[in-house]
Amino acid sequence: MSTHNDMTTLSPFAQEVALTLNQRPRQLPTHYLYDNLGSALFDAICHLPWYHLTRAEEGLLKKYGGAICSFCENLGEIIELGPGSGAKMQHLLRGRRHIPNQKPHADNGNDGEPPSLDIHLIDISAAALDEASTRLESCENTLVHCHHCTYQEGLRRIAGETREQPSTHRRLALMLGSNLGNFSPQDSQNLLQDMSRILSPGDYLLLGVDLVKEEDALCLAYNDPLGLTAAFNRNILQRINQELGANFAQNTFAYEVIWNSRAERVESYLVSKVAQEVSIPGANMTIQLKAGEALWTESSYKYRLQGLQDMVAQCSLYARQSWVDEEAQFALFLAEKVT
Repeated sequence: MSTHNDMTTLSPFAQEVALTLNQRPRQLPTHYLYDNLGSALFDAICHLPWYHLTRAEEGLLKKYGGAICSFCENLGEIIELGPGSGAKMQHLLRGRRHIPNQKPHADNGNDGEPPSLDIHLIDISAAALDEASTRLESCENTLVHCHHCTYQEGLRRIAGETREQPSTHRRLALMLGSNLGNFSPQDSQNLLQDMSRILSPGDYLLLGVDLVKEEDALCLAYNDPLGLTAAFNRNILQRINQELGANFAQNTFAYEVIWNSRAERVESYLVSKVAQEVSIPGANMTIQLKAGEALWTESSYKYRLQGLQDMVAQCSLYARQSWVDEEAQFALFLAEKVT
């Protein structure tokens, strides 16, 4: 049971909280997990031994960064959705013979140096943007533009800038870290379409995706023995408490993970241990939770290469190359805009 009033006067965060908590099953907006504390917790998770995908992706970027950049002739612009610390893109820049720890400048006319590069970072986490921009501004001949907004809004801004001043160079759009897997199939398809719209024929899209694998390995990656992933998910309750005046008691929620083999996704839940009433003044609502009732916090979809080819083909993108780690757990997937 829940009560709520007119949502038109609510903040975007409050609107999404109200909308998702009124769904069945009840949900919470995944992208709001990444406030400053959430981003720090996620960065710590990426270094855990059970969370394989960060190390697998890093190894692939180090090994094949040069090969990836060789596809993109006359590359002058990189757009990354969810840059994290900026380390992933930095591996690509090194593959392009950029040298870290030098001051950026907008253009250069010196033979033998990499051409200047505009970098657009899109993220709702200000802390992540600050860290990534600081790291990437130390690379040679880069100019970093930060877009503190949702992915869709950032892509709309860049699309508007392109209409006003058409590009004469190649673009590379990035979505790494299996970030695409945080979206439902329909939402991920829509996001791929949005990315395709900012690309011209001859531009490229690079995805980093986690592949379907054994259930035990997947569940351990999303429910580590140290409890960091549980803390990361519970943090959204604390954020709702702080920003919307709610009274969620984090210790009354258990963290659970399941592998949905039919949908090929890992599902994360916060399960109420007791029957309880939660008031959320900032969202004009109160909810009644039964003992054992779950709040769905995350879905992490896993992929097969053929499925990715089919997805990008619907967005006028042609699969050009994929690189898979030695354990066949993670892939970098490169596609070219064709029409």
